[in-house]
Amino acid sequence: MLSYCNNPLFQRPIDKYESKAIQANTNQMDNTRPTIRKYYPISPYAYCAGNPINMVDVNENFFRTSAPEKDNIMKRFMILVMTLIASASFITAQTQKQTTSKKAESNDVQAANANSKKLDWAQFYVFRKDNARIAEQMQAKVSNTNNSVKAVLMGDSITELWWQLDTLFFKNNNFVGRGISGQTTSEMLVRFRRDVLDLKPQYVFIMAGTNDIAQNNGIIFLENILGNLESMVELAKVHQIKPILCSVLPAASFIWRKDLSPAQDIIKLNDMICEYASKQGIPYIDYHSILADRNGGLPKEYAKDGVHPNITAYKIMEEFLLEQFKEIDK
Repeated sequence: MLSYCNNPLFQRPIDKYESKAIQANTNQMDNTRPTIRKYYPISPYAYCAGNPINMVDVNENFFRTSAPEKDNIMKRFMILVMTLIASASFITAQTQKQTTSKKAESNDVQAANANSKKLDWAQFYVFRKDNARIAEQMQAKVSNTNNSVKAVLMGDSITELWWQLDTLFFKNNNFVGRGISGQTTSEMLVRFRRDVLDLKPQYVFIMAGTNDIAQNNGIIFLENILGNLESMVELAKVHQIKPILCSVLPAASFIWRKDLSPAQDIIKLNDMICEYASKQGIPYIDYHSILADRNGGLPKEYAKDGVHPNITAYKIMEEFLLEQFKEIDK
């Protein structure tokens, strides 16, 4: 039988492949004992003082520990393992939760990124926050119709720049600018619900087509450009919003597409828009006729790049718009 060994001579590890028992009467190593090898993974010090295994029955079926006041070694080991597994699971769950939260918080950051158009083709993110702000104001002042949006100006960079150069024109007339640089009528049609219909304006001014003719999203025929404009008009009417169509501004060339000569295509498209507006009884504001030079372009005194108006041109457009709008909004 294996018993406690106090002899310092044997208080050192023996080869794990030559585990032996100690005879109590002689303090000498006996032949290799299978039980000691069996429990070697628990402790390699099965023969010396301080060893957790100090007693094996004659049949070598079980063992007892030298520290009865402590929990069973295997039990403690399993508790440790289960604790580690539980901790790892908790950490994983928390990490996943934080990752999900960070992803949600990063939506606006991604949207503001220059490459976000790849993720949000119609660029809903541009006016998402401002649309929400207007919606809250409308909800808070639902009983006061004077606080509703008078008109939304839907368009591209020309409308966007208009807001930037003369914000007071929009604020003083209760207009909301919804222009996004580089957009075509296809993109405007996609975001029309969020950027126009949801704001519940009384009117919507639609000025678009420049970037279609510039082929920003590829070639598109004039009749399909008109078709997108018609769809926006129809959506507005269904939602009791009065549409007002505007001409495409003159341009003899595009600085980003110097291979194109857009002047005549712009004139053709404007004729198509004017004809459609006349048939449908929709107001049509012809900026082209008051700004174009004899070559069908935008003079340098109105636009340094020949496409985007300066403040002088916008002031002319504002006066022209308000003059006609007075007759429309009776």
